[in-house]
Amino acid sequence: MDFLDPNISAYAEACTQQESHLLAALNRETHAKMMMPQMLSGHLQGQLLRMFSNMIQPRRVLEIGTYTGYSAICLAAGLQKDGVLHTIDINEELAGQALRTLGVAMRELPADALHHKEADEGLEQELIFIGLIGMI
Repeated sequence: MDFLDPNISAYAEACTQQESHLLAALNRETHAKMMMPQMLSGHLQGQLLRMFSNMIQPRRVLEIGTYTGYSAICLAAGLQKDGVLHTIDINEELAGQALRTLGVAMRELPADALHHKEADEGLEQELIFIGLIGMI
């Protein structure tokens, strides 16, 4: 499902940094193997997340809705050297598989982590991304 006018999308793509080889491969694999590839953040959204992360340079990022990890890779781009990316996904197996390619500290949380009081301890986040748009 496309939300942008095709002309606007083409212009934005032309003015945006090219997708890295890793992200392009993940994009292809997601579209080839996953049942709902439209859940992938994609190039433009990924670049926006990358820009936010580089501007903020967070030490802690929380991502809700990891899917195949495209947005996680983009969010990790601006992490401080000792930074950690916390991920929550309803499909814990898929989230773990996606994030094995990242070279950052990662902590997977159970899908219901936000419902537990102990989840709040030590999880003060500097950047939060809720990637559930594909589910709407």
